[in-house]
Amino acid sequence: MPIVSIIVPVYNTEKYLSQCIDSILSQTFIDYELILVNDGSTDNSGKICDEYATKDNRIVVIHKENGGANKAREAGVIASNCEWVIFVDSDDIISKNAIETLYNNINDDIDIVIGQIEGYEYIPQTLNIDNYRKSLLRSKYPGPVARIIKKSLFNNKTFDIPSYITIGEDLLMNIRLSFSATNSVVIIPDVIYKYRFREDSTYHSHKDNYEYYEYFFKSYINSIPSKDINKYQSEIFYFAYDKWSNFCGYSTDIASEWKQFGIYKYVMQNFKFHRDILRKYDFILLNSSNYMKIIKSTIILFKKLHNRIKISHV
Repeated sequence: MPIVSIIVPVYNTEKYLSQCIDSILSQTFIDYELILVNDGSTDNSGKICDEYATKDNRIVVIHKENGGANKAREAGVIASNCEWVIFVDSDDIISKNAIETLYNNINDDIDIVIGQIEGYEYIPQTLNIDNYRKSLLRSKYPGPVARIIKKSLFNNKTFDIPSYITIGEDLLMNIRLSFSATNSVVIIPDVIYKYRFREDSTYHSHKDNYEYYEYFFKSYINSIPSKDINKYQSEIFYFAYDKWSNFCGYSTDIASEWKQFGIYKYVMQNFKFHRDILRKYDFILLNSSNYMKIIKSTIILFKKLHNRIKISHV
């Protein structure tokens, strides 16, 4: 029986799919199964998957109705026969030694190993599970790829994410996995993954709006076990404020339109309890290239916040 399941959600990527599959089939590590989940593609992607399956008995093809990447990953995990899982997007490629590198960093005290993605840089380190959760809740290490995950971490809640969450569903998946984990997470220095940036991807075609952030924030909160909500209040506030401020661009005109939404109300209600976090975060923003604009806008924002919330001076 193979040791690692490589799961590839496939949707209308016929132009890139062969390069992705070839990069997996050329791995130095060979003890794996490759699960290609054709998520209702309307191009030739499904046919390409079937053709590869006739050439290599390690390949399993699942054809399903379109349900999004999250549900495609779930179908792959359900079909998996292995102890460890790796996700690869069907328009990307992995380095020749990617699986071997990830697998060689596994031990009994590790639940997840994260490699580097070309063009990105994570600090190599070992994180205990509490610090890893805190990082995820602040939207760090969000992606589903360039990592190997112990399959036993997946449960019936992992992929129970509303279908309208099409951007950021991988962050919610990882948060849920982290609360199933008990062991450490290792970030290694090796570059093992290459993204393909496409203008027609779901990420680039996504349009931000208030309602989406509202729905996403609810799913984000629901991804945290209720018994742990209080423990991670600082991280939740950081995330909420980051999303709100980035969307509004520090425009008080736009910010005023947020008053009906839960994420805005959460920031307002918790500002005085977490203002130190906000100040540290804004200090980083003030050192950005647009510092003059941000300084002016931040002053306006703080005046607005101060007027809305009576902050007691200790």
